[in-house]
Parts: sequence; C-alpha cells; structure tokens
Amino acid sequence: MYVEKSEDSGRNKTESQELDLLFKMRLQLKELRPENEQTTRLEDFRSTTQSNGFSKSELNHSISNTSVYYRQQLDNAIKSLNFIPEDEYLRDNSSFFKLHSHVVNSFVPEVLIQASPSCPNDSPFLLVALLSVPMNSARRRAVRKTWGSIAQGKTWPRKSVSVNVRLLFFMGINSAANMSDLKAESERHGDIVLGNFQDTYRNLSLKVAFVINWTINYCTNTKHLMKVDEDTFVNVPLLIDVLQNVSRQHESYIIGFKHAPDKPPVVRVNRWKVPEDVYPLSHFPRHVIGASYVLSNEAFKKLYTAYQHMPLVPVEDAFFTGILAKTMDIRRIYSPLFASGFEGNKCLLLEDKLVSQTYNGDALNSIWSFIVDDKC
Repeated sequence: MYVEKSEDSGRNKTESQELDLLFKMRLQLKELRPENEQTTRLEDFRSTTQSNGFSKSELNHSISNTSVYYRQQLDNAIKSLNFIPEDEYLRDNSSFFKLHSHVVNSFVPEVLIQASPSCPNDSPFLLVALLSVPMNSARRRAVRKTWGSIAQGKTWPRKSVSVNVRLLFFMGINSAANMSDLKAESERHGDIVLGNFQDTYRNLSLKVAFVINWTINYCTNTKHLMKVDEDTFVNVPLLIDVLQNVSRQHESYIIGFKHAPDKPPVVRVNRWKVPEDVYPLSHFPRHVIGASYVLSNEAFKKLYTAYQHMPLVPVEDAFFTGILAKTMDIRRIYSPLFASGFEGNKCLLLEDKLVSQTYNGDALNSIWSFIVDDKC
C-alpha cells in the first residue's frame, strides 16, 4: 500500500502529512531491495540460521538441478529467512486482535466460471492464485507462456520439478469485460475462476477471501497457496525448494517481503482509506507486501476462520498477513528474495537470486527469454 505525492493544493494538512509519510516509506523500501549479486538482508535482522529459527540441516531439493551454484543460491535463500518480530507497539491494544464470537463476514461470492478440473486428484504442492481482471487476457497469455508454463508440463529450462503445481487466474466481474471472450478463454485453458463480485481495488480483501474460500472448498489439501499479482514474475523452481525446506520445520506460516517501515501506519485518506470504525488503531501489525506471498495449508485455513469473525479491512496485505495473522498467531516470515513492489535487476531471476519480482509493462516475455537462453 503505497502512494505517490499528490499535487492537489487543496488537500488539508493532515492528509498531506500522511501522504508524505507514505512517500518516504517507498523510498526507504526501495533502498532495501537487492540490486547487486550479493545475498542481502535488512541490517536489523539476524543473519544466521541458528538465530532465526531455521536449522542448518541438509537442504531438501525438489528440483533436479543440483549444481553447486544452485545449491549455494538455495542455501543463501534459506539463510536470508527471518521471522518478523512480534508487534510490541500494539501490546496495549491486544484486546482488538480477538475473534468476534459472531460471524462478521458471511458473504461468499458465487462461482460464475469454474476451473476445469478444479483441482487434480493429487492435490498440488503449490497452488498459484494469480489475481487478474477479465479484460487482461494478453497478460494471462504471457503468464501461461512464460513462468506459468511450469503448471502445464512441470518443466523449466534446465530444471525439472518433482511436485505438482497448479496455476489459476482469479477475478470478479467488470462492466468492461467481454464475457463471451472470457468464457471461450476458460474453455480453452480451464484455469479461470470468476466470482460474482465487483472486481475493484476496494474489494481486494474480498477477492483474496474468495480465493482462500475456493481453495478450501475445491483444493483443500493443497500444501501451499501463493497469492500473486499479474505484473509479477515468479521463479517457481527456487520457490518450491524454499517452501520444501520451510515446511519441514514449520506448519503454520506466511512468507513474503516485509513491509516497511517497521510500524506500518494506517492511512485515513484517498484510495487506501481505512475507516476508524473498522480499524481504530493508528498502526497495522507488521506484515508482508501483497505483490506475492505464500500461505501454508494450516495458515490459509486459519485465515479464513479469522476473516469470518473480524471486521473487513480494505487493505489486503495488512488485513490478511498482518491483522488476521496476528489474531491467529501465524508465523510471519520475511524473505528479501520476494517481490518488494519495485522493479529490479531482471538478471537476478535467471541467477536464482530472487523468488519473485514485479515489473511495470510487459516484461514477462523478455525475462523468460533470459531464462530460456541462459544469458542476460
């Protein structure tokens, strides 16, 4: 949840201060993003596997590429993981993070277009839920031809994946969409799930709830659920190996790129407005950025329970990976290899130094060419 500085001279002083603060957050976060060939981590995080809760046991490889270089990159990826600290600044507000005894959110959107098959008989190790919108067929086509192709043939240039991966595009209804084209696309690929809700930014939390509810109902045994934005490229083989190693030691967790600053402020204005009657506190719990994050099976089931019994906050990443995760005592794991929301060096994906990265424009094809040609 970031905003640019507004040029509107009529906004009041409070709004200006909040927007200036978020602009500074963007600059701070950008400085944290790895841009060179070194494995990086935030300075205030501990750097050894003993101190961050991840043991130095022999790494587990699901990928056939066991070259010395790849093993070293995977080792670096595991070493870079750290638990996000507890939210000590919210200690006096702990009573807020309790489930309501009654159901608060009972709306479950009807499925208008169903994926076929909805879930393989052997539930996938990884279900990738890509949040799309109906009119973005070109972007979905690019994903299917590039990093998403691993969900079709279990192949990746110079690597072979030994676990099941499923990729689905989740979306709501939109007045600008051509429904006949969307249905035809669904019949060709079988990877679209359309819900009966308005696909707007303010409904993003509802959209993620729809994804989790669908997964519980149609793919309940999937081991990991990844939420990813459609402008993000995912290094699926490296991600799988990271998850294999994390899941050996923990059952209930969320993993992604940590939001900055250390005490995320609540915005009361503009697109990111959160009403005080919904969330009265001035800061969110620490959470991960919404561009891409992964939920373990136990985590996404806990999150849906919490979603039903907590007021809906329209800031999706803060709501699910912060408020609800804190409420349900789900481990939040920071990885600097996940997408930060800013563009970075495309070569780092080829070099297995990033799990995911976000790009403006249509860069998926060029990144995939780097991977296919093994050069950047």
